[in-house]
Parts: sequence; C-alpha cells; structure tokens
Amino acid sequence: MNDMPRGSIPSETVRRIQECIDIVDVVSPYLMLRKQGQNYVGLCPFHQEKTPSFVVSPSKQLFHCFGCGAGGDVFGFLMKADALSFPEALRVLGEKAGIAVVPASSPVQDPEESSSKESLLKIHQEAAVYYHDLLLNHPGARLTREYLQKRGVQEDAIKNFMLGYALPLWDGLLKYLQGRGWAPDEAEKAGLAILRQDGTGHYDRFRDRLIFPIRNLQGKVIAFGGRVLPNSQSDKGSDATLPKYMNSPETSLYTKGQHLYALDKARGAVSQAGSLVIVEGYLDALAAHQAGVQNVVATLGTALTQEHLHLIGRFTRKVILVFDPDLAGVRAALRTVELFMSGGVHAQVVMLPEGEDPDSFIKNHGSVAFKELLSKPIGLLDFALQQMVAKASKKTIEEKLRIIEEVLPVLAKIQNHVERSHYLKWVADELGVHERDLGQELVHHVRKSKKVPKQEPSFIPKTPQFPVEEQMLIQLLLQGKVKPNALQGRVQPGDFTDPRLGPLFSLILETAQGGGEVQIRELLLATQHDSEINLLISAWSLQELTCEEYEKTVQDCLQKLYSKRLNRELQEMEEKIRKAEQEADRETVRALQQGVLSLKRQILLTQQSY
Repeated sequence: MNDMPRGSIPSETVRRIQECIDIVDVVSPYLMLRKQGQNYVGLCPFHQEKTPSFVVSPSKQLFHCFGCGAGGDVFGFLMKADALSFPEALRVLGEKAGIAVVPASSPVQDPEESSSKESLLKIHQEAAVYYHDLLLNHPGARLTREYLQKRGVQEDAIKNFMLGYALPLWDGLLKYLQGRGWAPDEAEKAGLAILRQDGTGHYDRFRDRLIFPIRNLQGKVIAFGGRVLPNSQSDKGSDATLPKYMNSPETSLYTKGQHLYALDKARGAVSQAGSLVIVEGYLDALAAHQAGVQNVVATLGTALTQEHLHLIGRFTRKVILVFDPDLAGVRAALRTVELFMSGGVHAQVVMLPEGEDPDSFIKNHGSVAFKELLSKPIGLLDFALQQMVAKASKKTIEEKLRIIEEVLPVLAKIQNHVERSHYLKWVADELGVHERDLGQELVHHVRKSKKVPKQEPSFIPKTPQFPVEEQMLIQLLLQGKVKPNALQGRVQPGDFTDPRLGPLFSLILETAQGGGEVQIRELLLATQHDSEINLLISAWSLQELTCEEYEKTVQDCLQKLYSKRLNRELQEMEEKIRKAEQEADRETVRALQQGVLSLKRQILLTQQSY
C-alpha cells in the first residue's frame, strides 16, 4: 500500500491528536520508565543497553536516546517502535484520541494494499473473530468447549484471550474470508492458507484445532497457534501426522523468536510485580492469568532468543522460568544459562513437582500454592551448575573431566570475581578436586576463548560536530533558557557558520509564538523530512546543559558569534584590498584600509570584553 502522504492530512488534525495524546502514556507500554526530575528514563527499546539512556519529556512531548540517537515526537516513536508509516501511526493515535483521520482528498484504494501490514492486521482480526464465534456457538465445536471446561478454562478467559476453533474443513476460513472480500492469495500471505502443491488452489492452514490468537504489544492479532485436541478427528484421522501444536508461519507481522504469548496482557502486571514469569504452553499462561497471576507469558514453540531478552528487558530485569521436572525441562533450563548471563536479565528457576505443569499444578493445588512456589525460585546459575554436577556419579576421573568441560564455559561467563570464586569453590568441592587446579583450568579456558576477541557492536552514533557557541545558543533556545524575542536584533541566521544551524535558528524564530515560547512540536513537524535536524532538536531539547549562568552564557555566545562575523568581514575586506591593489585603484585601497582599521579596533574591543 502506498502511504497516504503527510501533506494530504490536514495539519489541524495532526495538532488535535498531538494535544490529546501524552507521549508518556504511549511509550510506557513498551518499556519500564522511571521518574527522574522532570523527565522519565528507561532502557532504550531500539537497542540493547544496561544503563538507561532513553529519555522521555512530558513537558516537551518528545523522546531521545543518547545511546543510539533515536528521537522525535510521539508519532516518531510509534513509527519506529511498530514499524509504521506516519499515516498509520496517526491513525493509531487518532483512534486512541477518538479523532478520525481523514485525508484532505481521499485517494483511490491502492491494489497493493493487501500486502501492507495494516491489511495483514485486518485479515488476522477477521480470522480471529471467525474462529472465536465458532468456538462459542458452532455445534461442531462442542468437544472443544467440553475439553476447555475439563481443563478448567472459564468462559471469561475464553473471551478475554479470544480463543477459537477451526472446523475440520479444508476451506472453512477461506470461504468466510472470501465472503468478507479477501482473496485466497491474501489469506496465503497472512499465513492463514496454504497453496496446493499442484497450484490449483488453497486450503486452510488450521483445521480441527483449538485456536490461540497471538498478539503484539498493542493487542493486535498477528498470528495464531493451533492445538490438536485429544480424540479429535485430526488426532486419529488423516491429519494424525500433523504436530500437536502448530503456529502461523513468519510474516512481516510475526517472527516467533521475537514475540511472547500474552505479553500484551501481562506487561502491566510485570511492572507492578517487578518480574516476568515464563512458562512453556499457551494453556499454562492462560491458567496462570485466570488464577490471578498475570505477569505470566509463554514461549511460542521456540527456545528463548536474544531478541526475547531485548523485549523482556524493556519491562523488567528479573525473569522467573517455570520448567517441567522431566529431562526436557532440565535441558530447556540449561540452554538458557549463557543467554541470560550475557543478556543483562537476571533469571531464576522454579521446578514443578514430578508429573506437573503450571496448568495442572494450579488445578490440583490452587493459585495460592502456585504463588508460593513462584516466591521461592532458585538462581538459574545455581540450578544449572547443580544439574551439571549431578549428572554423573563423579567416581571416575573421566566423569569429572567431562563435567568440568561443561562447567568451565559457564564459570567463564561470570563477570563478578567474588561470585566466580564462590561457584568455583562449590564445583571443586562437589567434584572432589583442588580449587587451585580447577582455577587454573578456568584461566586456560578463558585465554583460549579470547584468542579471537568478540567486540560488542557500539550503538553510540557519530555525533556531528558544531561550533560550541552556535550549538549552545540553539540548545538554550530549545530548552527555554532564553526566549527568541530576547535575541531579535542581536543575532542573525547569517551569523551561524554551520549551514545547518542558520536555517534551524530561522525556523525557531518563525514557530515561536509572538517571539516567546519555542514550539518544539511545531519544529519536529516542520523538520519531519530532515532526519538529522529532527534528531538534533530532540537531542538538544533534552541534553543536560553544561552551563548554569544562562544569561552570561548567552552573552558569551553572542560575543563569539559577533567576533566571528567581524573576522569574516575583515577577511572579505582584505581580499577586496588585494584586488584593488592589483587594479592600482589607490582611492579604493585607502577607503578599505580605513575600514580594516575600524574592524580591527572592534575585534580588539570584543576580545577584551571576554
């Protein structure tokens, strides 16, 4: 879909939405913000970091990350966070504000709109409504409703999570979507239908399955998970070879290694609890929410990834992993050790009793017992090392060496020396080896691993260099330390030597209300298509000033600008003298020399006043 151009949207509509929306409310669902003075700070959602460098200003209604350089207004944030175009971001915020976004001249529907993200969201929502209605009302979904009732899933949870059912038909969804104006190839692009091998048509991806809509952080359906039910037709019929669980394929909306089931519903509770609980199954997460433990999410049939940790880190730095006590559960926990150790998120583990999963545990023991279990986690590192050391009888040297080989990479990841020494001693005692010998092996392992050093990518952007006094004057204006009308007649756009700052100074004067307050929103809108200047505005509006006496700083900046202007005029005059001398124009030379003397006296007086 070709995006509706910015110019086709009435500027009054943009301003009305700006006035109704608070950037803090929009940003908060994406990361954990902490009040710091007049602003809010948090870990940047656009790059990985351990020290917060992301700043949100409620007074200026803008954001800026001093780590990666991202910045702008509320529209810019949503565009970057959700990969939206400006019109799409405007529509989202317009819905939030209750303001319709109608272009000045409505364009004809673009034939490529079906491939856009907006179109994909629409078809997913249509499919979710279809599946949900089937589960609630269709006679063919009776066994599925009974299954959910048997599992203890209440009607409120079914509606809240919008669970659904796919009929055992090859074209049930396809026919429904066609009746709503969607073509089969559009359903295929959304991952809802599959093209037949002979190319003669399409068939539904999900058939005879309990359906779990997968949502993004905004609560929009972006994919589906489907579960075959026990004793269903698919479980024992022609589809019996299909996996128990099936997820949508990856699309421009959905990448399974970047999303977590129920995070859209859990993120508020995560902020309150200070931690995120991760379980393995859809029904496990649903059972926890139903039991009142709402800071719970589930993985989507894949191991945790670095992208998951980046996503989690936006809301909390503490994770509790809930694993089944079987061998698969233990292995799943061990696989995450190095990921968490390098990801800046503190992980703990809760192991369930034998034969239990979160869903069955809550059903058999109640929500209070589940909450109590979550209150007594063990550190992931402790758990991992205990499991590694407990694998063998440790009676033979071969077994000990094999365990040491597994343990060393984990110990080497521990950055804190005291913590490393603690675990080194514990492992040595458990294996019955000398701590000194194990320590030497660890040093040897670390040296080997450092032969090819891996440098972490730097997210610090190259900051453009500007004349100090010119940057400072603009910063003081943007931060309201000096009013534009206080500079009228004292400095001109042409006084700025940097070609980017002169026009910016003019724009500041133009957008200021009666020469008074600088209008940051208007500046950001006016420079939307100049990313460099747009980012400078957001950065300099929030960057901590290095001066305290603002009036004196303004005076110093003006004097330096004035001095630079005089020096430029002096150079121009001296060049004119050289040309006049070449032409033997003595009268002009004499006149220019008088001007040079006058300029030099002014420059000297300016220097003496510093």
